[in-house]
Order: sequence, then structure tokens, then C-alpha cells
Amino acid sequence: MAKLILNGSTSGSITLESPAVSGTTTLTLPTTTGTIALTAAPTFTGQATIPTINLTGGQITFPTTQSASSDGNTLDDYEEGTFTPSVTGVTVGTTTGIYIKIGKLVFINMIIPVTSGSNNGMTITNLPFTTWTGNRQVLIARENAVVGKTGQLYIDSNSTSGSIQDYAGTSGGTNGYTWIITGSYQSA
Repeated sequence: MAKLILNGSTSGSITLESPAVSGTTTLTLPTTTGTIALTAAPTFTGQATIPTINLTGGQITFPTTQSASSDGNTLDDYEEGTFTPSVTGVTVGTTTGIYIKIGKLVFINMIIPVTSGSNNGMTITNLPFTTWTGNRQVLIARENAVVGKTGQLYIDSNSTSGSIQDYAGTSGGTNGYTWIITGSYQSA
């Protein structure tokens, strides 16, 4: 394996190292000034310190399965998708949900159409991610009606479910109305 070491004018160095492979690999440098262009997508290992990252392609891609970091300052996950909330305590029509997950922060928006039942302890399960172990988390809920109720979805600690309670202190939904629930919570 051959090495070419270029020492900086004040400090530091750049090492070009050729792997032990058959055939010839060519690195063409500009004839005057300019930049070195790579013709294939390189794979980098180790850690690079780069003061500015310019994403001319406009995208950062994360793996399908999160590569979790123990460093709280490292963004290691981004995901967006849909989910189907399940509801007990009232009868509902077709429920829908969307989410965006950035790191541990989950933004959700759900639509829960209540077809029958009233103030029966409405519970929503099948949230897309388990909440962190700690205090309850609260999302804003609004019942879409002429006199619409506002309330909150209380999500239990270390859970994928919660219950709706309106600001009057009653839980559940009202026949023929639709709950629209939006907000964010911290995942485990």
C-alpha cells in the first residue's frame, strides 16, 4: 500500500493512501485552479469536522432503522408517515393520523369522527411511538362542532394511548362530532 502525505504550510497534513487492489485508479487534479470532483459516491468512515455543509442536492437521508446516538446533541432520526388511531369508549367512523418524527419529538395530527356515544371515557390507542417515561404528556384536542369543545389528549407515561378530556372536565366525545387532535410529544 502506497501513501502520499501532503504537509500543510503551517500545520496539519493530508494523506492519500492507495489500497492494495489490482488495476489502476486515477485521481485527476485541476491544471490551474479549481476543485477536485469525485465521479462516484464516496463512502466516508470516521469523523469529519466541517464548518459549513452545503447541500446543493437539498436532502439529508436517514436510514430506515434509526442508528441511535447516546449524544443528546446528535440528530439521528427523521421519519414521516401515517397511522390509524384506535378508539374505545365511543363508536367512531374512519380514523386517520399523520406524524412527523424528528429525533425524539413526534408531531401528530389525528381526526376522530364520533358516530355514537357521549362522554364515555374515550380512549385513543395505537399512537405511532411510545412516550418517554416521565410525566403525562398533553396534546390539544378540538371537537369540530358549532359550539365546539376544546380539550386535551392526556397521553400516559411510557405508553401509546391516552384519553380525551374537554375543558369542562368531562371525558369522551359527542355523537356526530369529530375530534381534531394536534400537537407534539416526546418519544422514548
